[in-house]
Amino acid sequence: MNEVNLDRIAAYLDNIDAHFLKPAISEAVAASCTATCLLLFSAADALGGIYHPDDQAGNRKRFEWTMSRLGNQYQASVDALWALRNTLVHDAMHSDTFLSHIEDWEHRHLGKTTEGQILINTRQMTSDFATLLENLRRDATSSNCDASIADSRLEWTDKIIQPYSESTPPPPFTKRFVKAKSRSPANLRNAN
Repeated sequence: MNEVNLDRIAAYLDNIDAHFLKPAISEAVAASCTATCLLLFSAADALGGIYHPDDQAGNRKRFEWTMSRLGNQYQASVDALWALRNTLVHDAMHSDTFLSHIEDWEHRHLGKTTEGQILINTRQMTSDFATLLENLRRDATSSNCDASIADSRLEWTDKIIQPYSESTPPPPFTKRFVKAKSRSPANLRNAN
């Protein structure tokens, strides 16, 4: 078995943290429940894409994997959360859910309103995602098959960056990124 590249996994989880979780925590974004949900559902897709044990799993299965890692409450609500994810991404309307960021409502998260809508407290959901990222970081350092799966689906890539400047442009530079490998059939067959 190949050794797991913990630096690559850490870099990917750092990207999830920096580009999805930290913005969701910022007051400017946190004030918008819809924006917070979009960021967190994107993070769920990204995490499921590298951690789901079946490399042929579709979006729904990968999303379900992430929700299962968030806990039983999320698993029990996965159909409503999947419907909300799709509605926000494709239609931006969410009449079957009640979104709130009110601090006193964390205890009502994933419960039902009197009208039967699922109530999603985006502050609580953001906190739950932060805990999930902490757990994935911790698990990556143990001998864990999830870390091995994730590492096999990540690759380093170097991008040449040309900084923008209206006056004298600075010279281009190379920046190293980590990204999920393409899900093309050839790449999936050749994954280590």
